[in-house]
Amino acid sequence: QAISYAMFEHSTEPIPGMKQTLEIQHYEFDCKVDADVADMLAKGASVPAELRDAVKAALRADYPDFDFAELADRLAVLWVNHPIYARSAPARRVAQTLRLMQLCERAGGLYLDVEARATPRPDGVREIRVSLAVASPPHRGFLEQILEILNRLDLAVMRAYVLEVSNGKEPYALCTFFVEPRDGGQLVTGSP
Repeated sequence: QAISYAMFEHSTEPIPGMKQTLEIQHYEFDCKVDADVADMLAKGASVPAELRDAVKAALRADYPDFDFAELADRLAVLWVNHPIYARSAPARRVAQTLRLMQLCERAGGLYLDVEARATPRPDGVREIRVSLAVASPPHRGFLEQILEILNRLDLAVMRAYVLEVSNGKEPYALCTFFVEPRDGGQLVTGSP
């Protein structure tokens, strides 16, 4: 079945009393059909004002290059596709998702960015954020393909947020992976 939302969280420390770490995976299987999304958007999406204001503030703080004229429409698209995610995710993560969608459309349907986390985690590791957005991705098996590529690059996925979002015309895969090398080294510019 096609995945509409996937979330992975991986602990950085072992489970107390064990040598293993904990991994949590959450999946949702509620892919929206383009025509249904177009119909819901035409009827008007009722995005809560407090959500809109929080996301707008996060965008202004972290992504001032975002085209704010598109905020209401992009937030409505996310709301129609994933209201629980939009309501429960931190405003900064929702802002990242909207920006990723905008950058993908502006890049012609494919966007990739790799960014080192500015501050290390408490354990000293600097996670790398890999942002990937694709217009009209394969409906099935796309997430598995991406995870296989990361695995072949010997990168451990510590956290991930993957959404399939339809804008009423075509679907988008909006993916954010927080990765680190399995060998414990650091990823830096020019590293293999």
